[in-house]
Amino acid sequence: MLAGIAVHALAQTVLMCLKLTADPERELAFAFLTNKPFVFKSHDWSMKTVGPELTKFVACRIGSGVMEVAIIWLTVDILCWNGNWMKIVVSVLVIILNYIGSKLLVFKNQTR
Repeated sequence: MLAGIAVHALAQTVLMCLKLTADPERELAFAFLTNKPFVFKSHDWSMKTVGPELTKFVACRIGSGVMEVAIIWLTVDILCWNGNWMKIVVSVLVIILNYIGSKLLVFKNQTR
């Protein structure tokens, strides 16, 4: 599991370095196309498989994005905690939750 999270975090770092995070569609496409075969070993690219996987993947990412905004709003704007530290903590939390969500909900049939 730690190796999977590390690969997932590496993909997020590559996204930031390539500045793809400014374009949410490219970020989602890159994350899906790299996570599917490399992190979760899912190699079935038929529309019967990709359609539901992509839908669940996008839903998980939207959910984690909403959660990220809500936690930052609560901790920084309402509770006045340090914004820099909270962004780091929440970013790590989002990476872990994206990995777990993808493993348990999106690519659950392909992983062991």
